[in-house]
Amino acid sequence: MLRVEPAPGGARLSWKDNSSDEEHFMFMRRKGNDAYMTLAATAPANATEFVDTGLVAGASYTYMVHGMRGSALSDPSNEATVMIPGGAGGAGGAGAGGAGAGGAGASGAGAGGAGASGAGAGGAGAGGAGAGGAGASGAGAGGAGAGGAGAGGAGAGGAGAGGAGAGGAGAGGAGAGAARIGDACSTVGDCPAATAGTAACLTTGHPGGYCSIDGCNPHVDDCPAGSACVVDPTPRCRAACSGATCRTGYTCAVRPTGHASAMVCVPG
Repeated sequence: MLRVEPAPGGARLSWKDNSSDEEHFMFMRRKGNDAYMTLAATAPANATEFVDTGLVAGASYTYMVHGMRGSALSDPSNEATVMIPGGAGGAGGAGAGGAGAGGAGASGAGAGGAGASGAGAGGAGAGGAGAGGAGASGAGAGGAGAGGAGAGGAGAGGAGAGGAGAGGAGAGGAGAGAARIGDACSTVGDCPAATAGTAACLTTGHPGGYCSIDGCNPHVDDCPAGSACVVDPTPRCRAACSGATCRTGYTCAVRPTGHASAMVCVPG
């Protein structure tokens, strides 16, 4: 069981070491609703505590821990979240850590205000969620467009509130700029353009199609926001995830990157 609590200058993680053959422990962290990132720092074998520093006051952070032996990873621990005390208050100020005009506790939320995830009322969170709430996989609320999403993307009524493209969605497919990595597709034209690598619509073994970018660089992770460059089995961008945030037909799983690993949506 992973636990996390505020510590001077950061967060203290503690866990029970249930294995006997790990070489070290690896940590994954996300801020608010952002995608998980792998920390460069590790803890040695048999450790049961780690302090992560340099965190932002007033923000929330969620962690998972893996045991590692060579390139093999254990299953991830449970997720554990901590709110770092402090943060700027709003005009009416004064809860613990600075309340905004609408009042708040240690999260430092402003009027109607943004919490640690940076979410405005009905607005965009750190992961870029629209009013319908896109998760790390880029899915709109329930993954459905306003007119109902089919396997080929948003229906004629347009893209979901979490990701309408310029001019909205066309019938049977996403409009320009509407799609994200991991969205359903029938052709590469349904998918986001690539600034590095080659845009792709994966169909074999991918229910409903899967927007990706092949040939990304896993050492610098040059994929669009909300996705990660993993080696699967060749470098490609996949939608980042946490727990059950993948669309139907896909599961959240660990895949290797150029330097560690990431949680991404894969068929299953």
